[in-house]
Amino acid sequence: MKRLLVFVLFLISFMPADRASAGGKAAAEGILASMEQDGSVLIHSVAKDGGVITNDEMGYLLDQNVQVFNGEGKPAFLKNLPFPAKIHFQYEYTKNGPVIKVIKEIPKIIPQ
Repeated sequence: MKRLLVFVLFLISFMPADRASAGGKAAAEGILASMEQDGSVLIHSVAKDGGVITNDEMGYLLDQNVQVFNGEGKPAFLKNLPFPAKIHFQYEYTKNGPVIKVIKEIPKIIPQ
């Protein structure tokens, strides 16, 4: 039993901080790729250099009270965001999977 506990603690030490606790809240950035018919969304993770990691795509459920903000920081409807859109989102781990609580579109900076 003691060995099992040590092993579990060892595994947890290598988990990303945002995944270490079920029911925990987390935040990330990504590319909002699509909205599915079941109400979930697909998000591609964004690499640190700003490029898209094509093999890191994840489906997220949307909270029924999800807050959505456009690139100007004003409340918006998800369907009115451009697809694809670069976003910052906050989500929470639940027994049904990750559920998005807040989506904020990251404004596009156009070089002059």
